Amino acid sequence: MRKVRSVLIYEALRAQILKGELAPGERLITRELGQSFGVSDIPVREALWMLARDGLVDMNAYSGARVASLTREEILEVLFIRSNLEGLATGLAAEKIDDDGLAVLRGILAQQQVIVDSDDPDPLEYSALNRQFHSVIFDYCGNSKLTKLISSIWEGHSNLQAVFRLRPNRLRQSLDEHKAIFDALAARDSELAGRLAAEHKKLQQQDLLAVIDDAGESGEPAELA
Repeated sequence: MRKVRSVLIYEALRAQILKGELAPGERLITRELGQSFGVSDIPVREALWMLARDGLVDMNAYSGARVASLTREEILEVLFIRSNLEGLATGLAAEKIDDDGLAVLRGILAQQQVIVDSDDPDPLEYSALNRQFHSVIFDYCGNSKLTKLISSIWEGHSNLQAVFRLRPNRLRQSLDEHKAIFDALAARDSELAGRLAAEHKKLQQQDLLAVIDDAGESGEPAELA
């Protein structure tokens, strides 16, 4: 039962962080959270460690848990790695993806289009579909170790999905980039698909760096989500 509670708390806090309801640097006090959720400290601690695993919370033995802040170093290092690995995986997938896989991707693109065209696009919903889109592609790359490595990096830096809330224009740009990647996959053009996937990550990097720069000019801490 405690495990179930910890997962529920994890999901609730994760949503609050990604929606920006919990600010970067904000303390997450175990006892207060336990009272808020009506549970003991133990499931709260478990939830906080799960959030730390996702890169959404910083855990410190002395100062406790705080909502993580987006840093320039993380953006540069992680998206450099991801652009290369995801470009490689997408290029490999272009050689192996079948009509069923393309049909799944086409369905995801249709769902993303609905979100982007709505009056009030939901960045969390788009982010979830974004993850699905790329995961389907990676599953066709034919290299399970590469797929697991990409997934591990993605899960450890969930805060990078902040781009969809902090830069609203990124949703439509991302969808356009997804459509171009899809076309390259459908054409079985490995070189083009890989290059477009790598550029896709680099453009995300540029937008996130712009968030950091804007925060620096304003004197405010960079938001996480």
